[in-house]
Amino acid sequence: MPKSKYPLLGWLIKVALLLLLIWAIYHYLWVKNDFISVVKQFNASFDRGEIWFLIAVGLLMLVNWNIEALKWRWLIEKTEKINQFNAFMAICAGITLSMFTPNRIGEFGGRILFLKRMNKTAGVSISLLGSLSQWIASVGIGIVGILLFLIRFTNLDISVVLSIAAFAVIALFIVFLLFYKSTELPAFTASFKWIEKVNKFIYALKELDKKDLIKAIALSGLRHGVFSFQYVLLFYFFGLDFNFYEGSILVLSIFLVQTLVPSIALVELGIRTSIAIFFMNYINANPISVISAALSLWVINLMVPSLVGLIAIFKLNLTKELFDEDNG
Repeated sequence: MPKSKYPLLGWLIKVALLLLLIWAIYHYLWVKNDFISVVKQFNASFDRGEIWFLIAVGLLMLVNWNIEALKWRWLIEKTEKINQFNAFMAICAGITLSMFTPNRIGEFGGRILFLKRMNKTAGVSISLLGSLSQWIASVGIGIVGILLFLIRFTNLDISVVLSIAAFAVIALFIVFLLFYKSTELPAFTASFKWIEKVNKFIYALKELDKKDLIKAIALSGLRHGVFSFQYVLLFYFFGLDFNFYEGSILVLSIFLVQTLVPSIALVELGIRTSIAIFFMNYINANPISVISAALSLWVINLMVPSLVGLIAIFKLNLTKELFDEDNG
């Protein structure tokens, strides 16, 4: 493999990412949260013999991100074939970069690092499409959750609930229609020379068909089910007492609000805990248990994969991928 022209720059980028993650672990796990109380909750849960809930959540993290890796493989395979392991590493690298970028746009950059130079622009549009499929699935499932929440936990008139449902479904259908028609976008924009630069980013979409899009939505829905179940298990692990039906409604409502609120992964932990406390208060949940569950889910589903992604990035010749001539 030829050497990069800028080896020092590559190492500086890697070291900067490492230092940012170390700072994040310290600042958001220790400074921004009542870490001592969380540790006490952990110890109490271990004493009750609830460790199996935590083990299950850890295993489901692997299921969660491997589903996302599978979706990425299927969407990108007509542009470039990659195996499941490399797809998983690409997903983790995307999580690493997303920790420091608004609305996790860094995910795109992390994923395309693992593609050949000639396919990186195509990778951006396909990554965006994959993220949109997750947004649609999460919002669609979340709408069901929030409607059940309004019926079960509030005194809103049923006509108001139905009106909210109608508005939400119409808005989601419009987004889904744009998603479903995305494969026709390259043919439409090709006739407009003034957006020629945009065309090179979206041309890969024409290689996809409707079945690919439906498959992406299905896998996204499955992912949503996995990380929602993780949250419920963590609430049980930290000693919250509720029936599964009510807990599931609250978790789906929490995730809907989180999906709709723009944030940066490194600062969203505070947002996550605030949203979780608001909804779980409807079953009089102990706030420290709720904070512990939100913090644990953040660490397991984001912090741990981001460390794996950092290792994957360290193994790459970054400056060659980003700045040198085509390595196709």
